[in-house]
Amino acid sequence: MPQPIHDPLSEPLDKIDLDLRGTVCPMAFVKLRLYADGRAPNTDFSVVYENTAANEPLIRSLEGVGHSVVAQKIIDPGSSGEKNEIIIIVVRIST
Repeated sequence: MPQPIHDPLSEPLDKIDLDLRGTVCPMAFVKLRLYADGRAPNTDFSVVYENTAANEPLIRSLEGVGHSVVAQKIIDPGSSGEKNEIIIIVVRIST
């Protein structure tokens, strides 16, 4: 799996490009798709979202429209102060 040019997985959560915490699918995918559609091909961006059953299809839906997840990090709720486990992904826009 190729590594992104910068490492958003180690950045503070307030530096993430798209924060979807508190949003669940299908609206999380709608927001993610709108954000991705505004990006140039072959660019990367970071997304944070809550690991809930409702968000389980998020990555699969993203890959279904041709984009790819090039990095992923799961953060335990105890270490982040969040109610749920959160996931940070780096998305690469398809050409």
